[in-house]
Amino acid sequence: MAEQATRTDLSTHLAEGRTYLWALRHSHERAQTPERQQEIRELFAKVGVNGSTLAALRELEHPIARYPHASVARPTHDEYLRFEIADFHVYLNGALCERGLQAGIELFPVNVDWSFCHTEVQYCTGGDTPIEATLPSNRRETKRIRPGDVMVIPKGAHLVYQSSRDDNRYEHAHIFAINVGGMTGEVFYDVFDLTRLQTMGLIAPDDSPVPFHDIAERIKIKTWSELLHVDPSRESDRPTWLRNGWSRREESRLLNYHEGTDSLVIAAPDRGQGDYLPWGEGQKRCYVNPIVAEANSAICDTHFPAGYRCMLPDSEIWTVLRGKASVTQSTPPLHGETIRHDVAMGDLMVAAGGANISIDDAESDFVVRRLAETCAHNRHAQMMELKLLDQGDAH
Repeated sequence: MAEQATRTDLSTHLAEGRTYLWALRHSHERAQTPERQQEIRELFAKVGVNGSTLAALRELEHPIARYPHASVARPTHDEYLRFEIADFHVYLNGALCERGLQAGIELFPVNVDWSFCHTEVQYCTGGDTPIEATLPSNRRETKRIRPGDVMVIPKGAHLVYQSSRDDNRYEHAHIFAINVGGMTGEVFYDVFDLTRLQTMGLIAPDDSPVPFHDIAERIKIKTWSELLHVDPSRESDRPTWLRNGWSRREESRLLNYHEGTDSLVIAAPDRGQGDYLPWGEGQKRCYVNPIVAEANSAICDTHFPAGYRCMLPDSEIWTVLRGKASVTQSTPPLHGETIRHDVAMGDLMVAAGGANISIDDAESDFVVRRLAETCAHNRHAQMMELKLLDQGDAH
């Protein structure tokens, strides 16, 4: 009965406009007299507003800044869930599901015809797969994605993945990652984790639990360090914001941020760790190899040495591709708590926006693939410009 009463109270508060911010406004009334303070106390007591109620209402208040939790997860190839989507099926193993950030692993075993309601990044781990893309501007592109490629799919794009070639026994597989802003709270695929809770028996299923599938033999790249392999013959798309030339890159980038990227961008690592570019000074010094720098996503392989420290202003998803490290993050906005994780190859990690991040200990080959929401965040555009200057492509 108490639980039902609480639910009723919250429903009544919301229906009558008594939100969390409504309650806070009462602390800022001008010329507040002792008599008015007593009226507010009596009002709160009458309608049932107390500390517990405010804590619950705060969770329902969209404008409150919501920083993603500094989660770490390691998806494995024996715990895929099969989902029937439209007229095809996919195998999915979700790993991260935080505010604005999601990641996991996925296999497309058949032709897939799909429109994306969000920007998605894919790190290809299997299949030499032709793609027919219709972009938001209705422009059409024909692409091919191969193991080791990085692909950025713009929001609103329509993609048709074809079956892999006859001489390639691996189907199209990838690590998927979504970064739409840590404080917007958008989550698209929470059903993955909800179904997983039921399959694991952690909550009672609505129906028969969906079983896990082991499809490891259908995935070509299972050792994620192989994603760092450099193939000199492979071409990569240049940043969209260079379409008007190097001399006008600032104007193009500003336009790009406003209109969004209307390109299906595919790129791949083009240098080994020993040739990464130094970035930052002192404790903020790391070594970077930018791969993609678009208005809707930026991907950069980064070697973080032990002792690295930095406050990260915008959230990223880190995919550990090689080595081990101990990573500590403070919890914004007041940084009163810290979260520490020991991570290694195969881990997916949330680097929370605004957190103080430190690499307390790391092997010399510790490399992560960073995904930012846009190259306007965390200096990804500047890192790409540095790389283009270094390799003589600034024209």
